[in-house]
Amino acid sequence: MSNTVPTSSALRALALEYKSLQEEPVEGFRVKLLGEDNLFEWEVAIFGPPDTLYQGGYFKAHMKFPPDYPYSPPSIRFLTKVWHPNVYENGDLCISILHPPVDDPQSGELPCERWNPTQSVRTVLLSVISLLNEPNTFSPANVDASVMYRRWRDSKGKDKEYENIIRKQAQVARTEAEKEGIVVPLTLEDYCIKTQVKSTTQEPQLDMTDFYDDDYDDLDTDSEEEVDGGDGDGDDSGNGESGPKSVSCPLICLPPVSGTADVFFQQVLGLAARGVRVIAAEPPPYWNMKEWCDGFKRLIDYLELDKVHVFGASLGGFIAQKFAELTSNCPRVASLVLCNTFTDTSVFEYHDSAALFWLLPSLVLKRMLMGNFTTDKLDKRMAEAIDFMVERLESLNQSELASRLTLNCTPCYIKPQALLHLPITVMDVWDECALSSRVREDLYKSYPHAKLAHLKSGGNFPYLSRSDEVNLHLLIHLRQFDGTDLSASYISLHKMPASTNQPEEGTVSYFNQREKVVKIS
Repeated sequence: MSNTVPTSSALRALALEYKSLQEEPVEGFRVKLLGEDNLFEWEVAIFGPPDTLYQGGYFKAHMKFPPDYPYSPPSIRFLTKVWHPNVYENGDLCISILHPPVDDPQSGELPCERWNPTQSVRTVLLSVISLLNEPNTFSPANVDASVMYRRWRDSKGKDKEYENIIRKQAQVARTEAEKEGIVVPLTLEDYCIKTQVKSTTQEPQLDMTDFYDDDYDDLDTDSEEEVDGGDGDGDDSGNGESGPKSVSCPLICLPPVSGTADVFFQQVLGLAARGVRVIAAEPPPYWNMKEWCDGFKRLIDYLELDKVHVFGASLGGFIAQKFAELTSNCPRVASLVLCNTFTDTSVFEYHDSAALFWLLPSLVLKRMLMGNFTTDKLDKRMAEAIDFMVERLESLNQSELASRLTLNCTPCYIKPQALLHLPITVMDVWDECALSSRVREDLYKSYPHAKLAHLKSGGNFPYLSRSDEVNLHLLIHLRQFDGTDLSASYISLHKMPASTNQPEEGTVSYFNQREKVVKIS
């Protein structure tokens, strides 16, 4: 470390971040101090992510912080041999997030990609995992590795030279980890949740704990335990009958602009098998936020619920935040899970035209929405997810589309200070097509207390394309609460009245998982 005297703000920031990472680790990492009296030098151990060339690897690195952190970035040097386009021969990592925020047009990096004081060790570690699997070949630190990687990528894996080197290094690293008593996760479930590292050596207060809490390490087992520790009889047959007969706090899923209740069918069916009551809600046309929130409140009252957990995607996530904000004096929301969402509608390019959507034909509105779907080459699951969303989009009529776009683009923002008391999980993917880095960072800043559940990919619709991972993170989130058990219900709202004076006029249809019938109330 430099001879410069560390600032008190640096000491405080590092102490808080280190404590946070011990209590809520980033999946795939463990961190510890090199010396108990030095917060400025950490040892970072990185588990190779499953389903990548680095699977099974255990790579150690040295993370060094400057005296004026967080105003200057840390540095990372791999101690384990890593063959990668963005790792120098001496192990130094070259990644834009660790570059000082200087204006350098020759670098090819955008200012927003470089370090800024709002970044943290957590965001750096997540960026490292992303870089391992998707190297930056435009400015390589290891030219030979970059050339070899491009040959492997362009040949679609037929040129095995790069792959063979990486897998060999991962195997060697895994062997070294086993000598130290480290159990390297090989499955996605273990990687994301069972992050407690079992070692033969004792490291008090420095061992990695479970993803959120010690109680979560059994989520990837085949046991039939109740998810929320309710009063059920333990008979989780997968048919949605488990749990108590009276539930005060289920999980309600709110779709994006282009979606219907059907887009959450994987959550309804998947979580029902674990005894969780899930409601996939589809609102009728509402043209302003107050009208929407009044209708949602009537739904909760109609279902005789006191509070609900809300899982919202895109517009659904924004509305979930706004509803929680507007009812903060008389809370109706127990917790939030936010997926690919935002805190300010001004980020959308059509916000100046919000008042005109009701005039446009449905064909034009559908084309506007489909323009946000990525056209890049995708894996099979993501392609199928987009096909399904297009199908659901086609099922929406003009008023449904226009009202949702109006809500999405009418100037409105969230007051996050009203939600700081709520347990929040931010579920995010690293695909730029899903969410811009600016919108993502705004959400992180708004909820510094939120738990982060990152998916390595998933595009705009991870609840479809990565449903197993999404369901796993939802289970983790719900494990901290009681009272979310019971049979799944597939809820679709129709013609809920705009006026709070006529709550009895609403029509609710739902699909009951146990009875396999549709009822109209």
